[in-house]
Amino acid sequence: MKYRKLLAIILLSLSFCFLSAAGYGKIDERLLERSEMSRISSLLQGASIRYIMQNPTTFLHVEFHYDEERIFTEESPEGVDTKGKIVIYIRDNRDLFSKVKSLQSLSERDKTLMLDFFKAMLENVYSFIWYIATDTDTDIASKFFLTRTDPSDTNRLFTEEETISLAYFYQGEYYLWDE
Repeated sequence: MKYRKLLAIILLSLSFCFLSAAGYGKIDERLLERSEMSRISSLLQGASIRYIMQNPTTFLHVEFHYDEERIFTEESPEGVDTKGKIVIYIRDNRDLFSKVKSLQSLSERDKTLMLDFFKAMLENVYSFIWYIATDTDTDIASKFFLTRTDPSDTNRLFTEEETISLAYFYQGEYYLWDE
């Protein structure tokens, strides 16, 4: 009985040796290549994941980007310079403001409520990147928007989305997009 167990152990260990020699058990070399992702991009991606994990039923679609070369300035309102800032996109994917056709159609009360909601959301999101962006007034620019697709379109994967920009944050102030 003892010899059978010993023989089984020896045969099993020999089979593991042959398996690794055949290529199994090795890490794919492509996984070891260095990526072009900067450290700040990696930290921002981790912050996005933590935000989703800590708000599993209430999270909005949030994207963090570090703008080194004014890439995001083009899609920002006039006078907003995003170079050297963390740009945060917050999209209303929960249809909280889905009835908004345009900002002009909102009452003053609704505009105030929307800005208050945006402020609360940005403060929540900021709690995940406070150690990266130490000053919200100078380190962050943010955009709050919603996207709308045609509900009658059955092939939603390939449809064009209408983007309605609602509000933005820049240099410590919250603004409606049309102001």
